Amino acid sequence: MDPDPGVNELDGWVLSRLQTLIASTENHMAAYELHRVVPSLLGFIEELTNWYIRRSRRRFWNEDGASIESADGLNAYRTLHHVELTLTRVLAPFLPFVTEEIYSNLSGEAGLDSVHLERYPVVCAEWVDVDLEHRMALARRTVGLARGLRVRENVRTRQPLPELTVATTSQEDRQALEACVGIIAEELNVKSVCVSADEGGLVTYSARPNLKVLGPRFGKQLGDVRTEVASLTSETLAEILAGGEVPSAGVEGLVYDLETVLVDRVSREGTVTETSEGLTVALDLSITPELRAEGLAREVINRIQNQRKAADLALDDRIEVCLQTADEDLRGAIEIHWELIAGQTLILGEIPNWDAEAEGGSEHDLDGCPLWVSLGRVPVADA
Repeated sequence: MDPDPGVNELDGWVLSRLQTLIASTENHMAAYELHRVVPSLLGFIEELTNWYIRRSRRRFWNEDGASIESADGLNAYRTLHHVELTLTRVLAPFLPFVTEEIYSNLSGEAGLDSVHLERYPVVCAEWVDVDLEHRMALARRTVGLARGLRVRENVRTRQPLPELTVATTSQEDRQALEACVGIIAEELNVKSVCVSADEGGLVTYSARPNLKVLGPRFGKQLGDVRTEVASLTSETLAEILAGGEVPSAGVEGLVYDLETVLVDRVSREGTVTETSEGLTVALDLSITPELRAEGLAREVINRIQNQRKAADLALDDRIEVCLQTADEDLRGAIEIHWELIAGQTLILGEIPNWDAEAEGGSEHDLDGCPLWVSLGRVPVADA
């Protein structure tokens, strides 16, 4: 049975991206531009693994197994199988031996004797959704810029932040971003996402003359140019950034634009910003006690998940956990967010088990807060 792109937006997006890949690969190969094929293939594989599969993990599996029986879960499996099988056929001319093995595993008895006996994939026009691809590309760009800010400021993604503001002058892009605020907020672990038409409220501007351009033309007047550029208002600089041209009031023949003026952006207090290709993101770094508590709870989840993995537990194994900490803030965070912690890590018990006598386990450091964790698998009969 073919996947249905209308069941889930992620399915529709990856199926449309696959059609775009097939078309571009066919066009480049027909024009003997083989050097352009590989980057497209690698880009799609990255999108498939680090966006579609990662964002669909809960659709493939959740703690009660319902996703396997639901229409959404079944469509996720059908979509992934279809994409991987089709991608194998797209890759076959470039990776003949690897794709042979993958094709055999994916196609089973329904497939041909070899992937190289298959017809090369053709575009399914019904699955092409240019608007959806554009929306998701904008969302991924926004997430990439904001993640870069977190890395630069040394703020882990597990620490929730209050707000992200995205600014662009394009009305079409703003509408596309508005449709993706839920995805962006989830990816970046922020409580709200605001889409704006003006970055003026996010940054202040300052400007410098581009001496490489202006020096040869206005060498003797550079002093006047520097003075005038320093006096340009934020409104004027915003006009220049938007692609406008502003004639000089004191230097004849000089026009200020993106070539003659270098505009610097300075973030407002408490925020950090990044701009790329007409898109500006501003991340609010203020952390309230409530946000810090949630961040600590997510760090606890991470440490318990790591211990589950080290103990070689199955994904659906229920566990019992004993905890110890001398830090009151960490203890309070665990108690407040225990339902979240227990649900994410499959811990049995409605309240934390603060067992100071328990033995074994591992000690962790959570932003300077010590935590000792001991866990064990609960037999199925007792779960």
